[in-house]
Amino acid sequence: MLTSFFNKSASAPTTPDEPARRLPEGILEQGGQALHASPDLVALVVDGWDLKQQIEALQKQLRTITDKLQNSLGAGASLTVEGVCRATISSRQLFVLSDVHKCQAFLGGRFADLVDESVEYTLTDKLKGIVLDPDHPLSAGLRDCVLIKESTSVSFRAK
Repeated sequence: MLTSFFNKSASAPTTPDEPARRLPEGILEQGGQALHASPDLVALVVDGWDLKQQIEALQKQLRTITDKLQNSLGAGASLTVEGVCRATISSRQLFVLSDVHKCQAFLGGRFADLVDESVEYTLTDKLKGIVLDPDHPLSAGLRDCVLIKESTSVSFRAK
């Protein structure tokens, strides 16, 4: 039954200005039954698929552009194109406590005031400062407990 899935016998409904297009047949599977789908449903699926492919291609193009902007301008820069838009390159760091027990051992009684505890562990700004300070005596050991992730993004806003 599925061998006729791409049979070009159905045509999509069109407006008077639009020429008829040939569509493959569609098989609707529902409740254990397989039925031929109406041309309207087939046209919706084909249009949705086409849009999805276009969006994915455009996302790749946008990613290439944003990568070039990030590499050319760097985090903290903004470029305003008068009458069009403003592109802002921003960066952020994400601190993840990867070894809670080891961090507790290093911090001892200070763990409670340097780490906000919830379902996941969130480092305070004080602890982030200790981790990033190479001169702090606990920094090297704490870096074994914490993952630091960095990311950049580009945002576009109408101007």
